[in-house]
Amino acid sequence: EENYIVKKKENIFHVVFAVMLVVFGFFLLQKHTEVENVVVEGCYHYTAADMRDIVERGWFGDNTIMLSFKYKNKTIKDIPFIESVNVDVVSANSVKIYVQEKEVAGFVNYRDSLMYFDKDGVVVECTDVRMQGIPEVTGLKFDKCDLYEKLPVGDDRVFGQILDLAQALRANDLAISRIDVDENEGFSAESGDILIKFGKFDNIDRKVQMAAKLLFDLGVEYPQSGVLHLEDYELGKETFYFT
Repeated sequence: EENYIVKKKENIFHVVFAVMLVVFGFFLLQKHTEVENVVVEGCYHYTAADMRDIVERGWFGDNTIMLSFKYKNKTIKDIPFIESVNVDVVSANSVKIYVQEKEVAGFVNYRDSLMYFDKDGVVVECTDVRMQGIPEVTGLKFDKCDLYEKLPVGDDRVFGQILDLAQALRANDLAISRIDVDENEGFSAESGDILIKFGKFDNIDRKVQMAAKLLFDLGVEYPQSGVLHLEDYELGKETFYFT
C-alpha cells in the first residue's frame, strides 16, 4: 500500500510537471509568435491600424499562428463593407492581411440614416457615418429601404451603372460627392462646385474622360462653379458647354 501511495504521488508529479511544461511551452511560443508587424492589402475603408484591431479581437488575437488558423477566407458579418479576410504568416512576428471588400456603389439618405448599397442594390450597411470616397445617390424612387434588402426602384440595372460611373470617376481622379439619376435615366455628378451632366449612360467612360480633361487640363479657362453639359456627347462629336 505504501508503494502504491508513492507511485500515485509520482504519477501526480509527472502529470503536474507535464502540464507545467505544456503551459511554459505555450507561453514561450506565444512570446515568440506575438504580432509585431502587419501589412494590409485590399482595404480602402479602414486603416491598417483599424484592420489590426478587428482581426486581433478575442483570445490570443495577437498571435500569428492563431490568426492564420482563425482567418482563412473568413466572412465577417459585423464589420461594414468587409466581405472576407485572409491572414498569412510572413514570419514569426509578421502577418499579411488580405481584405476583400464589398463593392459599394453609393448611399441614399433615408430617415436620417445613410443606407449604403452594393452593385445589386442590396443595402449592406445602415449608419450615420459618411464613408470617404462613396457618393450620395439622389433621384432614385423607392417606397422603403431595409437593411440587407434590395432597394425597390424598378430597373435594377441602375445600380450597376451607378457603380460603373463612380469607378470611372475615381479612375480619372474626379472627386465626386453626389451622383444624381433623373426620371429620364440621365446621370449627373457633383465635383466641388461644378455639376457635370452626362445625360444617358451611353459612352459614359468617354464622357468621364472628357470631363476630367476639361476640369484638369483646361480648368483655368472655365468657371470654377456652374454646370458642365455633356448630354449631347457622341463619338467623333465632342460637344460640351458650360452654364
